Amino acid sequence: MPEPIPEDVKILFVIAMDKVPKEALYRIDQFIQRGGKVVFLTQIFDDQKRVLDVQEDFYWSLPRHMRAQLLRSLIYRGKAKQYYVKVETNLEEFLRHYGIEMESVFLTDPGSCLKTIRESYKLGWIREVKKEEEIYFPEAIRIQSKNANSNYSFVNNLEGTVFFAAHSYKELKKKGEKSFQFVPLFSTTEKVKVYPFVKREIREENFDLTAKGEKKTLEVIDTEVFKTIPRRPPFPALKNPRKHIGVLVTGHFSPYFSSPPWEEQKQGEKKEKKKKGKTKVTIVAIGNIYFLYNFLQEVLKKAYRIEPSAYRFAVEMVEWLDSGEDIAQVRMKHVERTPLRKLTEREKWHYTLYILAIPLVFVVFISSFFLVREG
Repeated sequence: MPEPIPEDVKILFVIAMDKVPKEALYRIDQFIQRGGKVVFLTQIFDDQKRVLDVQEDFYWSLPRHMRAQLLRSLIYRGKAKQYYVKVETNLEEFLRHYGIEMESVFLTDPGSCLKTIRESYKLGWIREVKKEEEIYFPEAIRIQSKNANSNYSFVNNLEGTVFFAAHSYKELKKKGEKSFQFVPLFSTTEKVKVYPFVKREIREENFDLTAKGEKKTLEVIDTEVFKTIPRRPPFPALKNPRKHIGVLVTGHFSPYFSSPPWEEQKQGEKKEKKKKGKTKVTIVAIGNIYFLYNFLQEVLKKAYRIEPSAYRFAVEMVEWLDSGEDIAQVRMKHVERTPLRKLTEREKWHYTLYILAIPLVFVVFISSFFLVREG
């Protein structure tokens, strides 16, 4: 059973790289209901998470050494396929309760992505010919300023932030009176191309070639699809609805959990749901976690000569969630952010000495000035 989130925590980052346990979700739900603000960073694509699917019935009756000889032939003939498996975060239903629909897609956007110049040389009869060509990486999305919500200061400078293998969110339209506001923070361009995860019956073979070939349903994308992503212009003339990678939801919501998930219900006893009121909620959801990785920051610096702004973006987002203003606005006001009543006893004593020292220094300075003048 996870411990409750401490009372002095006001903003919580939930980085979902794998399945989030229900017990942890309950604590997050409690945190939201007491007025805490949450930033969800989710990732549903992992290029290391693959399965090998073999649908041939006779293959599963063969011994291990014969499978090893046959498998390469099946892959070559297309009878065995590799798939990327969707990462299960266990957050879909939880976010749906708060008006956010997590889309099971992989996004590419040639209209706003990383690109580099590849140089090649050709030796002719007289001189060496240099040829340059642009190579695009549509899966590494950079947000253009026109596709960022200008009403929110922390998303205005995302040129140095790259969202690799991102997915999107959309508003969950509930029936009846709408009690929340769904705001896109930053989106792709209209040239976005969507690769959806599709449910398939998979008969997975493992690395030891000892699997039994039992069928299970998984959400997958064929690995061959990614070989067809265009890397050079001209790109297909696409005009699709923009996909929202970052969204903000504010409104009044009731709790997702009516009781702790670890409570065991007695057999035959019906448990009544506790009726609770609605609390004002603020949630930010971003369909990517790679943009905060250190290795990506280093690659951007060296290979693409981009000054990364991911950490600045994260800090400014926290500042905005805490105060409703960005760091620049707070500095311009010269406001002391920490109230005196929240300081420790030692800090209060230092603060008092500092206040008393200012007039003392002023008196010493004036006295010295007159003494020097008389002398």
